[in-house]
Amino acid sequence: MFTLADAAEHLGVHYQTAYKWVRDGSLPAERVRGRYQIEPATLDAFARQRDQPQPVPERAHGLRWGQLADRLEGHLLHGEETAARKQVLDLRDRGVSATEIITHLFVPALQAIGEGWSAGTVTIPEEHRASAMVGRLLGE
Repeated sequence: MFTLADAAEHLGVHYQTAYKWVRDGSLPAERVRGRYQIEPATLDAFARQRDQPQPVPERAHGLRWGQLADRLEGHLLHGEETAARKQVLDLRDRGVSATEIITHLFVPALQAIGEGWSAGTVTIPEEHRASAMVGRLLGE
């Protein structure tokens, strides 16, 4: 039997990645005395499956990041957390990666808000609220 840490090392991934796979049912395991254990045959089958070519998910092409970042900035400045969450989750559901969302949406929106604060057009409470909203969105 492999421990979860040994399985992660065997698969060449971080322990938390292997844990996520166990929790979502992708990697079958048994819990013994509070520790996950994985059968060697199960781990080998999972590794072979991961080695198979996988189709690339359909991507959201033609995104206008500048317009999307401006819209998010408006939601953040006006405290429209539900609208901001919908915008971000819609992108995620279209297959846009978290890295792209952070790089092309959150960073420009927060930079613009920071520049507004520096110029005196954005108040400290608005900036703090926007930052807190982005923190919660990142958590999702």
